[in-house]
This record gives sequence, structure tokens and C-alpha cells, in this order.
Amino acid sequence: MFYVSHQQFDVSGDTFYVGTTGKDVYQCSQSTICQTLDAPALREKVNNATEYTVFILDYTTLSSQINISQTFPSPRTFTNNPTSNSTQSEVQINFGGEFFITGNSLFEHIKFTMLGKVSYQQGGAINAQLSDSSSNLKIIDCTFTGFKALNQGGALRLQISNGAETVLEDVQFNQCEANLGGGALWCSINKDSKLTVSGSCQFTGCKSNASGGGCYFSTNGSNYEINLLGNIQFVGCACKKQGGGLHIDNKNDGHITINDMQFSNCNSTSNTGGGLCLQANCSGIIYNITGKVSFDNCHSSQSYGGGQYLEVRGKNSIINITGVLEFEQCTANRQGGGLYVDIQDNGIVTINKASFKDCSTVEYGGGGLIVQTDSGQFIISGTALFMNCKSSTYGGGIYLNVSKGTVNLNPTEQILIENCNSKYGGGISLLVSAGGKFLMNGSWVFKDCNSSEQGGGIYINPQQSSYNIQLLGSMKFEGCASKNGGGIYFLSEHVGQITINQMAFMNCNSTTSGGGGLYTYLSQGAQMMTIGKVSFDNCHSSQSYGGGQYIQANGSGIIINITGELEYKRCQSQNGGGLFVDIRNNSIIEINKASFIDCSGNVSGGGIFAIVGSEGQFAISGTASFMNCNTTNFGGGIYINVNKGTVNFTPTEQILIENCTCDGCGGGIYSSITNKGQIQLNNMKINKCNSTSSGGGLFSALDSGAQITITGKITFDNCQCSNGSGGGQSLYINGSDTVINITGELEYKQCNSVQGGGLYAETLNNSVFEFNNASFKQCSSNVSGGGLFANISTGQLTLDNSCEFNQCQSYGNGGGIYVYINLTTQSSFIIKDAYIHDCKALNNISQQTYSLSGFGGGLFLGGEGDYDPKSELIDLRGMKIYNNSAEKYGQSLYVVMRDVEDWCNYGTLGEYVKGNYSDTYSNESELEGIPIDLSIFNITKTQKQIKQQQQPLEHWWKILGILKKAQVTVNVSTPHGKLKFHIEGQRMIQGHLCVKIFELRDKTQKEIEMEQKEIYLYFNKNNFNQLKGNLSKSPISSKYQKGNHKQISIIPNLKIEQKLHNYANEIIYPPENEPNSTIQIEGGIESEQNATFEMDDGSWLNYKKKEYRMLISNDRKIYTGKDGHDIEEDANAAIQLKVIKEEKGFPIGAIVVIAVTSIVVNVIIIIIIVAFFISKMKKASEHTLETKLLLDKHSHYSSYQAFDEDSIYVTEQQSQQGEQLNIQSEQSYIILSTSSIQSHSSSSSDPNFITSWKLSDFEKIKKIGKGAFGTVWKMKEIKNQRIVAIKEVDYDSDEEKQRFRKEVSVMRDVYHILQQASSSSSSSSQSSDSQHPFIHVVEPLGYFLNEDKDKAYLVLEYCENGDVRNYIQKMKDSGTEISDAKAFELIRQTSSQKTFS
Repeated sequence: MFYVSHQQFDVSGDTFYVGTTGKDVYQCSQSTICQTLDAPALREKVNNATEYTVFILDYTTLSSQINISQTFPSPRTFTNNPTSNSTQSEVQINFGGEFFITGNSLFEHIKFTMLGKVSYQQGGAINAQLSDSSSNLKIIDCTFTGFKALNQGGALRLQISNGAETVLEDVQFNQCEANLGGGALWCSINKDSKLTVSGSCQFTGCKSNASGGGCYFSTNGSNYEINLLGNIQFVGCACKKQGGGLHIDNKNDGHITINDMQFSNCNSTSNTGGGLCLQANCSGIIYNITGKVSFDNCHSSQSYGGGQYLEVRGKNSIINITGVLEFEQCTANRQGGGLYVDIQDNGIVTINKASFKDCSTVEYGGGGLIVQTDSGQFIISGTALFMNCKSSTYGGGIYLNVSKGTVNLNPTEQILIENCNSKYGGGISLLVSAGGKFLMNGSWVFKDCNSSEQGGGIYINPQQSSYNIQLLGSMKFEGCASKNGGGIYFLSEHVGQITINQMAFMNCNSTTSGGGGLYTYLSQGAQMMTIGKVSFDNCHSSQSYGGGQYIQANGSGIIINITGELEYKRCQSQNGGGLFVDIRNNSIIEINKASFIDCSGNVSGGGIFAIVGSEGQFAISGTASFMNCNTTNFGGGIYINVNKGTVNFTPTEQILIENCTCDGCGGGIYSSITNKGQIQLNNMKINKCNSTSSGGGLFSALDSGAQITITGKITFDNCQCSNGSGGGQSLYINGSDTVINITGELEYKQCNSVQGGGLYAETLNNSVFEFNNASFKQCSSNVSGGGLFANISTGQLTLDNSCEFNQCQSYGNGGGIYVYINLTTQSSFIIKDAYIHDCKALNNISQQTYSLSGFGGGLFLGGEGDYDPKSELIDLRGMKIYNNSAEKYGQSLYVVMRDVEDWCNYGTLGEYVKGNYSDTYSNESELEGIPIDLSIFNITKTQKQIKQQQQPLEHWWKILGILKKAQVTVNVSTPHGKLKFHIEGQRMIQGHLCVKIFELRDKTQKEIEMEQKEIYLYFNKNNFNQLKGNLSKSPISSKYQKGNHKQISIIPNLKIEQKLHNYANEIIYPPENEPNSTIQIEGGIESEQNATFEMDDGSWLNYKKKEYRMLISNDRKIYTGKDGHDIEEDANAAIQLKVIKEEKGFPIGAIVVIAVTSIVVNVIIIIIIVAFFISKMKKASEHTLETKLLLDKHSHYSSYQAFDEDSIYVTEQQSQQGEQLNIQSEQSYIILSTSSIQSHSSSSSDPNFITSWKLSDFEKIKKIGKGAFGTVWKMKEIKNQRIVAIKEVDYDSDEEKQRFRKEVSVMRDVYHILQQASSSSSSSSQSSDSQHPFIHVVEPLGYFLNEDKDKAYLVLEYCENGDVRNYIQKMKDSGTEISDAKAFELIRQTSSQKTFS
């Protein structure tokens, strides 16, 4: 070995030349060149010359080590022929030859080769150990071929530290090998040192038995720099450990920059990184990959990262790939066919853009990319492509294993994963452990990805609790397939959160278990939320469940909340063409909005198939639609099986199920509810749905405490069941604890089936069905029950809250309703409130024999077995029927029941049978029936058999009343007042009884005179005895004090169709608009009965001249009398109405009688006086004297009332009889009738009688009375403030004018005559202090006309204290008793000749 020391020579600026023509004995000058680098002249000055340059003119060799150690600024330079800079000169390294460099050196334009089979321990060509900033090495435009090292660095071995720097530019390495690392280049970059590789560098066919088939870089010490800035290529490089092309192993903080690299056909045979292995194994390491790094056909034969392996461990250690990564046809035996990323201890890896094509793994996962994080972060920020990647196990495109770290896939551009496949997760496989967080944003497309087991596009399986998975981007899955979850497969058995934003699945398929697009299985408290729109188009689960989506939630705390939207189109499966849900053990699934279009199930659930059990909950809270969905078995739109779970379809908007069909049950919805399961429905429309077997719109089977609650409106429109029951709905209820709670509204429109066009309901095992607020319109059945068919085997059906059947029809029986009831099981059918109208039962003409159809236009009720009416289990009292028709019998109701007669007889007049049927006005054919069992009826062969046994139901309950006696009591004091009737008979029904009173004939004159004589004798004998007896009685009972002025119905020409004879002035009481309960009945129907009632208005009763008869009726249709016969059967059936005249005792009548009698006596005296004066006047003409007599105005009972012609004329004979006295309610005066009376001529000249007044002279206060011809006002004279009474009358026609003038004249004359008579009486009185006449007469003060001369006003004195008549009336109205003392005081005041104040 030859050593050159710079201490022995002091040479500067030396230039040396070597070449094939030289000789080593020369001085190596330009003229005397040396042959090899072993020349002594060259070696002597290598470390002594200030400047040292060796020109290799063409070819030379090195057979011994050259040690370059000088640190002069000018490097020891070895270069090519200066005359040909573009041509490399060749240096062949022979055995023992090597450049050992510790100083400053430069090699350029040299081709280094090695003699075959020659190898060194370190660095086949150059072994550099640079330890300070003055020790630098540059290798420019050099080629190293065929070098081998027993240890490290087949061609170059570099150790750089303490500020030293090495630059490799445009360097090529070919077929270099190293045993321990760095097949071509091994470099250790230490503290503050720097390695730069630039230009175009290439490593071809380099190998290492350890790491770094082409290059191996390691760091030891901080603040270093590795700048791989050129275009570096690794072709066919291989190693047994890490980095078939390049391995960078960082153990200290520093910066590494990589620009462009290409790895082709590189291989790591037993470890990681077939092309590139980057390891950042401490904090503070920064990698920046700014250019394009590509890997083509690279392999990790036995391990990880066929193209690249990245390992980051340590806080603030970052690999930031802002450039592009490309992987094509890369493979790894275990994981990461293209790229393997391992991030721990808060390390970060960011990839801007990456593509993986045809990459694969053999044994485990990540055909394109695998990322494992433990407290680290992995980010894709730009875009990525995965095409034709595959893995034998996990993640054909990407395999992610996240533990306490974060994977954030947030591309700014679309990420495409196409035609990738694996066993689990054809596109992506995600395993998340405790604290792991996975974020997936941006736009993602999975196309034609598939897995042999689960998750054709994505497989997600959290391994531990407290994970967070957020799929917040827009994700599209097209043509993906697997056994389970053609697009995505979720499996979580741990507590964590999954969030989904927007996904679209198209043409995805699950071949085995379910979820053509999306499969989800959650347990142990996992929660999932979908906030965006998830759509499924043409997805399939060909052999199992959920063509679009499969969801299984099992366990407490599991909540799947879909606040966004689900959309399913053209999806298909065996069960749940669109969606399959299985919810158990307190888990919850809630869907806000969903739509299902053209989905189908080969077995059940064309749109949704839902199993809800063990306290699970399933809800649709927003809105949903099911269009054109179908299945071959159950539930064309929805199939629901609830076992101890809860289903809430309570949307804020409507759920629409339209044009859905099935070949079995439930064209729209099939629901089976058992074991206390619950379903709540609200705001749902089922339109044009169809089933073959049962329930065209909705099929429900309830058992073992199940419950259905309907809170909103459910509409069935144009639904059909072509061969079975329940066009709109079929309902099977089993068990006494089964509940159907309808607080909302059900509507069935234009639905059709064989039985139960709108609804088929069957109750079993004492179940109860209360059917509320339901309407059936234009529903029809081909056989029975146009609206409703009810099969009450053992249970109860109740119709309540405004149920309506409108225009329904059946081509069988029961146009509106058909009810079969098993009477042997105590079953019940009750109508509390149902309106059945315009329904039809049509005859089925398709049958050749007699058709048992066309019965019961509104309702057909058929029973089997004995029925006890006392049980009241059948009650139709709430039934309202109108305008129904049946082509055979029972226009509104037809009953087939063995005990129908007993049922009709129970209660009152068929009350449990007839509903609003009127015995008066309804046609008997409305309600008909036959007393046989339904089973017998159904085998009846001929119409004759039916007609022989059936009859109108009314015939079985009709009760004809028997009238024996009728009388009316008339108070002669008020003959137009209240009438009191008392009748006696039998079979009169409380609340139904009404009477007819009619005029039979006029009484003869002889009969009238005989009655008056009887009245006279009666009053003379009994009047005062009655008065005395009545003084101590209580006032009239309050029940006769009702102020009802509309209690009778007067029908002058009444015509009733059936069994009525027409008479004049018939009176029906009570009238139809008032309850029949106004007639009070005592006694049982079949016993002797008494009935009483009153009429307030007795003006119609002309008992003096007419004879009246009475009939009674319980139905307003047939009126009967004696022996229960009507007048068609017996002309004398009507009972004479006997009139009883009475005068009531002291409280009212006695006072009036005594007062009137007293007044009459005084009047007679006055008549004599008046007659005396008249004879003195000798007037020729006779006038009728009308005199108003009132009590003294200063008496407590004196008042003014209007003077009127509606008066009672008292004759001498009448005063004796008393009967014809008539004290009018509006008058408190008595009019005297004389043969004639003349006017006082002096009265016309009375100066106190004023005719010059005008209406403006008075101020109106109030109205105080009204008569037939005028109105009386209380007014005040403005001038002197005097209160007067003014009577206003019409003064337009001659008749009115004559009447007024006559009234004024008579009043003035009478006033003056009576004043004179009173004066004479007063003067003869023994009491000297008497100042008033014994009768006070109202003084006329004057009169005047209005400006138009059509109104006249008579001014009268005003009496302010009220009159006796009003006083008595007030006492009568209040029922107040008048004491004896008070009664005699009134009599004394009236009859006394003195007025007491």
C-alpha cells in the first residue's frame, strides 16, 4: 500500500496526467504521462500540493489505496481528459485499489470499474470518512460499475459528520453489490452534515444482502440535511432487508428532501420497501417529497411495502409528500402492495397525490396502500387513484389500521378506487382501535370493487371502543360486490361513533347475506349518524336481505340516527328490496327521510323489511315514500315484524306508499306485532296498492298484548286485494290484551277486494277493536262488505267518533258493512257513532242459482248461535243511516240472527237495532231481517225461503199505545193561557210518546147553552169554597213554569202516508223539533199509566164551540186510541178530549174574581149615574162608552196602561156568570158597555185640554205599553217638567182618523161625567178628610198631530205606581204566596169608596 503524506512534500498547483500510453516511472506531467494511479510521482504530492489535479486521459487503473487527507480549500481532483469533457475516462479498481478519503476531494467525468471478483470490506471504489466542514466530497458525472463490498457500500461508502458535505451529481451505479448494506452507496449522515444528490442519478442492478439495494442512508446526530434533488432512478435493485432501491434510516432530527425518483423492478426479498424504505424513528425528522416518486413492478417478497415503506415515530416527525407518488404493478407478500405507512408517537404523514395501479398483496392487506397509526396522523390532501389493486385479505386498494391516531383522507380532488378487490374491503379496509379517528372527506368513487367476503367497496371493523369514524365526503360506489355489503360493510362490536354524510351506491351487489349497497352491524353501544343523502340505485342482495342496505342493531345504547335522506331505486333482494333492518335489545334506528322507487323483494318487503324485537325502536320521523315496490309474498312496500319492540311512523310530513304490490298479504305494508310490540302510525297515505291474498294497502296481525296507535290521518286510496280480503286494510287481532288505539283519522277511498273493500277486521280470543274516526268512500267488494268486513269470532268491535260509510257497495251483502259475529263466545258489535249513507248491496248475477247477494245496503249483520239481548253485546244505537239501497232486502240493514226478534224487542222500540231509523217517516224496508243462523242462511237455495221467514225489523219492536181517557184543564180566568193535559192508558213509552188532537166537529147551540148553564151553577156553588181552600196551598210547581212558547205543532192540513185520517187543525205534541220527554208518564208499559203535559199557548182551543178528540203514538207514524186501534181500523178509536174548567185559588184567581166582582158592583153604580146624566143630555145618537178604570194613582198598585180596543165587554149577565170576564195581559182597565152615551158639549170647551202641542215640546223617556192600535210612551213636558203618558197611533186612513177622534171624545166625556159623579159621592161622605174619588180615572190632557199629519198623539195623565193586574202577574210568575191579610187588603182597596194611600 502506498501512502502519501503532505508533510514530506510542499508542492502547490500540481497537475498530473495518466493514460494508457504512460509509464508510472514518469513524473506524470502532460508530456511524460503516467500509466496508473499507482505512479509514485502522483502519490507523492496528493496531500501536499495546494492544488492537486489528476487528468485521466483515457484509461487507468488503481491497484493500491490512495489516501486523501488534505483539507486545503482546493480539493484533490480526479477528472477526465481536458480536451474531451463529454467523455468519461475510466478508472479500473484492481485488487487492493481504493480511494480512502478524509479530506477534500472531487471526482468528475470518470467511469469507475472493478476487476472481476475483487471486493473490499468497505466501499469498492471510494471509502470516505468526512468529519469536519473542510472535508468535502464531490462526485460529478461519474459511473460506478460492478463494484462489490464485503460490508457496506458496494461502490461508495460515506461517513459525513460535523459539518462535512458530500455532493453526488449525475452519478450512475451499475451492478454494484454490498453484503451489509447499500449495494451501490452506503452513507452515514451525522450531526450538522449534508448530503446532496442532484442531477440525473441512476442505480441499476444493485444489490445488498442487508438494506438498501441501491442506496442506504442512515443518520446519527441532529441538524443534518439529505437533499435528493435530482432525478434519481433505481432499476432492478434488490435487497434482502429494507429498501430494494433506497433505504433511509433516520434516528435523529434532521431534514430530508426528495424531488424526483423512479423505482423500477426493485425488490426487497425478506423485509420492507421493495423500492423505497423511509424510516423516521425519532422526533423532529422532516421529510419533504416535492417531486414525483414512482414505483413500477417493485416487490416486497416476504414483507411490507412492495413499492415503498414509510415509518414515522416521534413527535413532530413529518413526512410531507407535496409531490406525486405513483405505484404500478407493485406487490408485497404481506401488507402494502404499493405503499406501507406506519405512524406512531404523534408522527405525521401527508400525501398530496398518489396513484396505485395493479398493486397487490399476497397474504394480508393493502393491495395499494396500508396505513397503520398509533397516536399518529395520516393525511391525503390532494387526490389519489387506486386501480386494479388487490389483497388476499384486507383492503384491495387501501388497508387502514388506526389506533389512537388519526387518518384524514381529505382530498381536494376526486379519489378513484376502481376494480380493486380483496377478501374484506375490496376498495378500503378500515380497522379502528381505541381512540382511533378516521376522517373521510372530499369526493370518492369506488368503481367495480369487490370482496370475496365483506365490503366490496369498504370494510370497516372497529376493534376497540372510543373510536370516531367520520365519512363526511361525497362517496360513490358503482358496480361493487361482495357476499355482505356490496358497497360498504360496517361491523362494530364496541362503543364508538360513526358519521356518514353523502353516499351513492349504483349497481352494487351482495351475493350471500345482505346489503347490496351498504351492510351495517352494530352492537355494544356503537352509534351511527347519517347527516346527508345516501342513495341506492339498482343494488341487489340476490340471495338474502337488503338489496340496497342492511342494518342490524343489537344492544343497549345503540343509536342509528339518519337525519339526512335515504333513497332507494330499483333495488332488489329476497327480503327488503331497498332496506333490511333488524333491531334488538333496546337499540334504536330513526330515519328522517327516505324514498323507495321500483324496489322489489323476492320473498317479503319490497321497500323495507324490518324486524324489531326486545325493546328495540324503529322510527320514521320526517317523511318517506314508497313507489312501485313489490314482493312475491308479504309487504309490497314495507314488511314489519315487531316482537316486544316499538315502531313509530310519525313523520312531520306525509309518508306516501303508492302503487306497491305483493302476491301475498299487505300490498303497501305488512305488519306482524306480538309480545307487547307497538306500532304508532301518523300522517300516511297508501295509494293504488294491491295484494293478492289480504290487505291491499295494509295488513296487520296483532297478538299477545300487541298495540297499534294511530294518532294522525291514514288514507287508503284506490287500493285493492284482488283475490282476498281488505282492499285497503286487513286487520287480525288476537288476545284480550291486544290494543288498537285510534285517536287520529282513517280514510278509505275507492278501495276494492273480495271481502271488505276498505277494511277487513277479524277479532280472536276476546280481543277488542275500537274503530274511531274512520271514513269509507266509494269502496267496493266483489262479495261482501263494500266498506268494512268484520269477522268477530271472539272479541269486540266498536265503531265510534264519526265513522262514515259513503257510497260504498258490494256485489254481495253489506254495501257499507258486513259483520259476522259468533254469538256463542260472548262477542260484541257496537256502533256508538257511525254514519252509513248512499251505500248499495248489489245482486251478484254471475251465479246461475239463486244468489244470496243484494242484502243489507248499509249494513249486513249475521250471527251464529243464541243471543241474550240483556247482555247488550250488540248495540247499534249510534248508527245513522241515509239513502242506502239493496237490490233485495234491507235497504240500510239486514240482520241474519236466530234471536233477532228478541233483540228487536229489547229496550224501547228497537233502540238497540234501529239507530236513527224513524218509526214515523222511515220505510219499513230500510231495516229487515230473518231469524235464522248465518250458516243456514248461506245455504238457502231459493228466494221464497227467505221471503217466508224474513220481515221488517220494526214489526218486532212496534208498540201501539192504548188510550182510555183524555182531559184538559182550562183556567177560565186566562182562557188563552196554559193548558194542562192528563191522559190515561197503557203501552205509552216515555221519551217517545206524542199525542194528536184534532177537531172532530162543531158543537150545537144547545150543547153550548147547556155548558154555560153548568158553568153558572158550578161557580155559584163552589167559587168561594174553592177560594177558601186554596188560600193555604203552595204556589204552582216550578215544572209548569217553563216559558216555552213553541211547545205545540199545529198542522192545518197534515198528510202522513200510513194509517192517518186527515182532520182540520190537527195538533201534534210535542212538535218534532222538541224532545218527547216533555210528556211525563207514570207506570209500566203493560200496566195502567197516567201521562201529563202542558201547553203554554191555549189560544187554539175553542172548547166552547168545538169538540176535540185525541190519539197517541210512540213513533209519530201510527196513532191509536181505544183498544190500541187506529181510526182506519175503528172510526171511534179516538178518545174525546174532556175539558175541565177551573178557577185557581187565592194566590191568583181568587184575587182577580173578588176584585172584578167588586169593580163590577161599582161599575153598575157608575152606569146608573151615567145613564142619569145621559138622559138629561137627551142626545139623539148612541155611542159605545169605553171607560178605563184604574186604581188610584196614589195607591200602591195604580198605574197607567194603553187604552186599546182589545177589551172585554162586561154585560149584566156576564157579571153574574163570571166566566166571560177577560182581563187582558196588556191592559189594566175595564171597558164599560152601555146602550148609548152622548158627548158632553162642555168638554169640547175645556180650557185645560190642550191641542197646540208639538212633538218637540216633549222629551221621550221610555216605552211603557203597546196595544193593537198604538204605543204608549212615558215622556216629559219640557216647559214645566211634568211627566205624562202619550199614546201614539196611526192617523192616515179615514178609519184611523175616525177611530182616534171617537176615542178622544169618549175619554173626555167619560172623564167629566165620572168626575161629577165622584164629586157627589165625595161630598156625601162622612169622612171630612176624604180628598179623592172612590175610582180614579185617567185624565186626558190634550192631543196633537205630527208635521206629516199621519200620526196622532193623545196626551194622558201618568200613573206611576203600577196596577193590580201587573202585581198579580208578577206574584204568579215568581210563585210567591199571597197571605190572607194581603189578599183582603187588595180587595178592600179595590172595592172601597175611599182611596188609601
